[in-house]
This record gives sequence, structure tokens and C-alpha cells, in this order.
Amino acid sequence: MIKPVVVVGSGFSGLSSAFHIAEAGLPVIILEKKDKIGGYFPRLKRQFPTNTCGVCFMHPHYPAYCPYIEAERHENINIFTNVSIENIINKDESVVVEYTSHGKAHNIEAQAVIIATGYEPFDISNKPELGGGLYSNVFPALIFEDYLYDNITENKSLPYKKIAYIQCVGSRDLKIKQPYCSSFCCMYALKQAMFIKEFNPEVEITIFYMDIRAFGKEYERYYMDAKRKGINFVRSAVASVKKRPSTGKLEILYTKDGDAREESFDAVVLSQGATIGRDIVELLKKLDIQIDFYESVPFKDREIRKNIYITGSIFDPMDIPDAVIDGISVAARIISKNIITPKLHNVLKVKKQKISKIGVFLFQCDDSVDEIVRAIFPETIKVKDEEELSFAISQNNIEGAVVISNDIRLTEAKVENKNYCGLHLDSLIFIPAYNNALQKEIEASILRLKQVKRSSYMPKNLNGKVCVIGGGLAGLVVSNFLAKIGFNVVIVEKDQILGGRLREIPSRTDLIKRYINDAENNPGIEIFLNTEVKSVSGRFGDFVLQLESKEETRKIKVDAIVITTGGKPRKNILSYEDGKRVFTNFDFEKRGDEILKSNKVVFIQCAGSRTEDNPVCYKVCCKKAV
Repeated sequence: MIKPVVVVGSGFSGLSSAFHIAEAGLPVIILEKKDKIGGYFPRLKRQFPTNTCGVCFMHPHYPAYCPYIEAERHENINIFTNVSIENIINKDESVVVEYTSHGKAHNIEAQAVIIATGYEPFDISNKPELGGGLYSNVFPALIFEDYLYDNITENKSLPYKKIAYIQCVGSRDLKIKQPYCSSFCCMYALKQAMFIKEFNPEVEITIFYMDIRAFGKEYERYYMDAKRKGINFVRSAVASVKKRPSTGKLEILYTKDGDAREESFDAVVLSQGATIGRDIVELLKKLDIQIDFYESVPFKDREIRKNIYITGSIFDPMDIPDAVIDGISVAARIISKNIITPKLHNVLKVKKQKISKIGVFLFQCDDSVDEIVRAIFPETIKVKDEEELSFAISQNNIEGAVVISNDIRLTEAKVENKNYCGLHLDSLIFIPAYNNALQKEIEASILRLKQVKRSSYMPKNLNGKVCVIGGGLAGLVVSNFLAKIGFNVVIVEKDQILGGRLREIPSRTDLIKRYINDAENNPGIEIFLNTEVKSVSGRFGDFVLQLESKEETRKIKVDAIVITTGGKPRKNILSYEDGKRVFTNFDFEKRGDEILKSNKVVFIQCAGSRTEDNPVCYKVCCKKAV
């Protein structure tokens, strides 16, 4: 029997890990301390920088829907809530998790454990000098988010006409021993501010900040948009927030241009940073792990003990897209140790194309819906789950089904996992129960099923080959991993050697050589150098690529394509860049000896980026300069 993977925590990194491990055919158990899964996400109606939900990219299936609903419906995932983790114990080839739930003690023997407990918002009462915990109109950011949504839902105007946001509350603060940047606070303040401006454009908003760290995809553009919408930005660390008893106004004391200033606001929002809960700190102590945030890297690796991993904000503060990617990376490490066994559906073959008998089914619907539908279609059958649906279809010789349910995506997933309840996949139509035109929808669906011509789908054998376009670090990492888990890989590189730009950075030479050596000596990897992809045709599972080099032109068939072509360093951005005394940081290491002979060196950041023409932060430049 395959031992499960236990995921402790059900925020986005934990759910991301759970999904991908479950999709690979491994059993997953999610243990969540709250009464619902999803972390803080269900409270957030919008995500930056799209101002929509924006997390449908998270699950391998497309189109996907809310991740916490995906987890509830997945046949390889079991979820336990209201859980308290008591201990995690390493054994030779397994890990035992001891926990209590609803007053009962349990233990699970797992092949691996992923700790994905995320973060706790900083308690603003620990910053009384900023009014935290003292005044009713000083809000923690997460509570203010709820407050905003409630007002918008009820179509109410905000009672505050002048609002201040104070950044880095509980982050970058040596006094409270939290010296790190929490990564996402700048952006969620911008998101809330723009949300206010959208529904209450008359409200004046000022954001007090140390640095605006808009370093994700499209984040800088989002920041520029906020400034265009009239949001004020003041670069200053706020000294204090005090309420004036006579007016109820909040007086903010800050410095600007070397002068002390005071300004009145109706409300103040403290942008909380991320902290790690005391229960998790104690749990890590049992694994003999002490967290020191003054270390440059508190955790050296995501595998903190044998078969015990951490992911997401507990490893490093991060926003949702990064947490999803981080969760996938940890899932990949665990999947690589197992044989992947994704579920294959046995698609029913049909002898006749036309459907002769159609049934209408109510799947877990309320009695009120039952009365409405049965009045129109008296032979409607009510079922409580997919087992009953399968039985009813079999007993009544049904060949096509119209299934009405409250949540058609969840129902569709359950029916699919039941191998379509014995029907051909073209013989099912799902309709939402709460529908203003329910009768017409049912009639139209029955008509469609009568007209559909069903095909006997034939399974296609895949060749297990993946093409990786680009032989830099990303291409080499993914190629080596895919080969490790059994795929045949073709690397197509336009240059005459592998390694990309890292070959030109002396401090990274050993790293890139190691990956090049692994790829060149792997029998599962075929490498084409001095070669370009001239055309691509086909579809997922059946791509045809035309490769062209000076010597030959050839075609290859692959199941999937990974594009890792990287980027090029921008040059000649500034008029005085001459490549001699003024050059890019990409050439820095090559000129180390002559730089060390200089008396004075200047670094100019964001050259050619974070401008109206190119509103992008490249994320690495500041660290490289330091």
C-alpha cells in the first residue's frame, strides 16, 4: 500500500503541492487547523495586479476553478480540519504525524510531510505608537479588506474621506526582531487603495512608505496606475499616530525633507507584515530547528529533515503566484521519488451514434428545485451522489443524461471520477439549479442530446517525449528533472554550447557546468546545438516541430513543449554608456580586477526599467548591485 503524503496547512502553497501530488496518482492528506481550507484567500475578493480572483492557473486541469473546491472534490485528497499537530517524528523511510482533531488523538504514517502553514498577520496591538489596538479607526489591513467588501456589497459609501496607509508594520523592524520584508504588503495596500478609488473616487488616500517594492509581473505597471489615479505617496517612516479627542481625527507625525510634519486623517490602515505562528515555531523546535530571521537564509533547503519539507511563506514571505510555484516545486521533488500513475478514464465505446433514452436528474438539489423541475418533467430522478446516479442510469437503461445541481463543476468532477457513471462522455449535460430559465435550459439540453452524434474515441499512445527550447539554466534544470522521472527530452539550443548567460558570469561557472554535465551524460536527453525551431504544428500530446541548423532540417514529434529561452541584458540604455568606464552590471565580474583598482564606484539602478516605456522591475538588479 502506498503511504500518503501529508500536507500541513491548506493555503495556496499547500493546496498547490497537494493538487500536483494527487494528480500524479499519490494519496494526499491535508491537515488544517482552521475549520475551512484555503488560508486567507477566501477573504480576498481581488488579487493584484489583475483586480480579479486570478488563481485559475493553479490547478493542472483547464479550465480550473477555486482551488479549495478542487481539493474537496479530488479523489486522491482527504481533508481534515480543526487539527492540532502535536508532533512530527522521523522514521527510517517514513514520517509519523501525531495530531488531535475534535478532541481525538490520531497518527498517520506518511512517506513525506509538507509543512505549508503560511503566515500569521502581525498583531497591530504590538505597535501602540501607531495607534494599533488603541483606536477604532486604526485598522489592520486584513480587517479593513473585510470592511471594504461589506460596504461595497451593501452599496454604502465609506464614512472616511481621508485615509492613510502606513507600510512595513511588523516588517523591516529591528525593534520587534522582524528585520525582513514581508514581500506582499506594498501591493495589497495599492490594491485596497485603488479599490476605494473605484467606488469612492472622492476619498483622499495617502500611502506612507519606505520603499515601494513592486517586483512581480505587471506590478510596476500597477503602481504607476495607482499614481495616475491620484493616490498620494509619501516616502517617510511614520513616528506616531494619535487621536485628537475633540474631533476624533488621527494625527500622523512624520518627517519629510528633514522637517517634522503633522497631518490629520479620518482613518489609518496599518499594512501588516507576515509572522510565523508560535505553534509552528514550537513544532519546528521538536524537529530541532531554530528559526533565525537575522540569517540571510533562515532555511538552507526546502527539505528541512529527511522526507520533511516546507513551502510557501513559512520558507520565505511571498505572494500568491510565488506560493503556487513554490508548492509545485516541492511537489515535484516528492513526485520524482515515485512512479507516476495518473488515472486513465475508460471512455465508453458506442454501437449507435444517436441517443434513444434521455433522463433528467437532480443531483443533491433542494426540495424547492425538485418541485419546480418535477412539475415540468415528472419522470425526473433525484439522486444524492454519483453512486446513486450510476445506479439510476443502469437500472433505467439511460443513454443520455441532463444533470441539474447546485455546483455543476463539482458535480462534473465527481461524475468524471466515476467514469461518467457508465455513459459516453458526449452523453452528459450539466445545468446549474439556480437558473432564471431552468425549463428552457432543460428543454434545450434534451434537444441537444437527441441531435448529438457520439464517436467511439480511441486512446492515443504518447511517445513520452518533451522538447525544451533553450539550453540555459532553466532549460537544463527542467530537462534533467523530466529525464529523472522517465521522459525522453530533446533540448534545442540556438548557440553552439549550452549554458546561456550564466557561462559569462565567473561566480556561476561551476553551477552551470554541473547542470550541463548532467544533461550531456543523461541517455534520456538528446541535444541539438546551433539549431532553431522554425515551425510548430499540432496540439498537446501531438506536436510536430521543424528544427533547422546549418547542416540539416528535421522534424520531431513530441507530447509537450517547454519554452525556456530566457532574456537578453539591455544595453546602450544611457547615452553615456561606452562599455569602458560606464558599463552594465552584467559585465561587472569580468572586470573585477580593474574595478578593485578604482577609488570610487557608482551603481545606477533601474537603468531602462520602471519607466513609462518599460514599466517592469527585473527583480535581480538590486541584489546583484549589493
